[in-house]
Order: sequence, then structure tokens, then C-alpha cells
Amino acid sequence: MVNEPFVYLLTVLLAVSAGLGFGVKAAGVHRWLGQVAGILVTAFVVVVGFMIGAHAVWIGPIFLLVSMVTTVVVGVSGRRNEPMFLASSYWRRVLLVSRGYKSEPGEASGDAGRPCTRIDRD
Repeated sequence: MVNEPFVYLLTVLLAVSAGLGFGVKAAGVHRWLGQVAGILVTAFVVVVGFMIGAHAVWIGPIFLLVSMVTTVVVGVSGRRNEPMFLASSYWRRVLLVSRGYKSEPGEASGDAGRPCTRIDRD
């Protein structure tokens, strides 16, 4: 009824495209398009997964795993030249990106508009 290898291959390809959409940090006016594309692909996979049902039960886990790995790998490669990541090894950058670490200290702590003040002690 359902050709499982074909369904799983299509799931992997869609997961890679969703991961690219979520992982790419584009600059400019249309930077939200990647997020919307990832959400649309994810919604499509969820709907098709419910329609196929028990004939291909690994659609959800395969999609989740592949899209998460793709998002992290794209995030690591996109941030390799940022100052905070230059001295880090590849696997340290993978850990930092997968935990949502930002290269600018203001972005990470949520206080991007406030200047950093330092208290000097004598």
C-alpha cells in the first residue's frame, strides 16, 4: 500500500529542507522567510504523517532527528567566523549552537540595548 523506503527518503529530504529553513540566519528584510518555510514543511509532514498513520510509523522520529541535526550543522557553519566562535573547536561550537548560545553577550542575556558596565575594585 505505502512504499516505506520512498516515504522515509522523502521524509529525510523534507527534514533537511526544514532544517535549512530553521538554521539559516539570513540578513535583510526577508529573514523571516526561512522560518516560515520550515514551519510549512513541518506542518506538511505532520499532516501526511497522520494520513499515512501506522503504515510508516518512523516518519516523526526521522523528521525530528534529521531536521534538528541539519539546523545545528547549518548554525555552526554560519557562525564559524563570529568572534566568540573563532577559537572554539567544531564540537564546542556544536554544543554552543545547540544550546542556543548567541555570539553577542547582549543578545544572549536579553539586554541588547543596555551598555555593559564594569565595577573596578581596588
